[in-house]
Amino acid sequence: MNPLRIDIELCSPMVEPSSPLHLDALLAWAAVAEATANGDEEPLVAQETLPLERDLGVWCASALSFEVLAPPSMRFCTKRTDVPDIAQAVANGLIASAPNKFDINRGPWRQSLYFFTVQHAITASAWCIGDAERIAALLDRVRYLGARRRNGHGKIARISVTHDDDAHARWRERVLPEQQEGYLPLMATTAPPYWDRTRQVAAWAHPAIV
Repeated sequence: MNPLRIDIELCSPMVEPSSPLHLDALLAWAAVAEATANGDEEPLVAQETLPLERDLGVWCASALSFEVLAPPSMRFCTKRTDVPDIAQAVANGLIASAPNKFDINRGPWRQSLYFFTVQHAITASAWCIGDAERIAALLDRVRYLGARRRNGHGKIARISVTHDDDAHARWRERVLPEQQEGYLPLMATTAPPYWDRTRQVAAWAHPAIV
């Protein structure tokens, strides 16, 4: 295992994450995707054997640090009601509706307009202690960062994995389950899958990522 720096170059604005985005989250997603493609009967197990060292109760991988070009800005999108599908559901008795009445301007089936924030980042960097070749192979599966990828947000242009002795210290720029000097308390998930909020615990975050 070696000290490594990962640099991810972006070619489109990404949706601003609501919580720190950790490198081991990306590797876990890629490992599960690889296992699924290989026909593994239990692909989720793959996220438990990442090509990283472990210390302080976590994978030795930092959260992503972003180099931004400009302050965050707003975008919007629409949610359109699929009238034919809902009409068919009404005809099949799956949805209760008054005869010949279906309102897409009000009520539960209305069309909507949503706003969200995008971040104008050009690079995202992270540090870790791990196997450079295996990490590069897994990250080759990652094409986007953040949400709303179907709309082209957070598209990745290229990813580089290089040796960096600073990683011995900088991998700790993340959320940890153990209190560290200068870290900030919060409720968070400290290991993949980070999206599972039922796994949140009292944790501490490096001030650079909050």
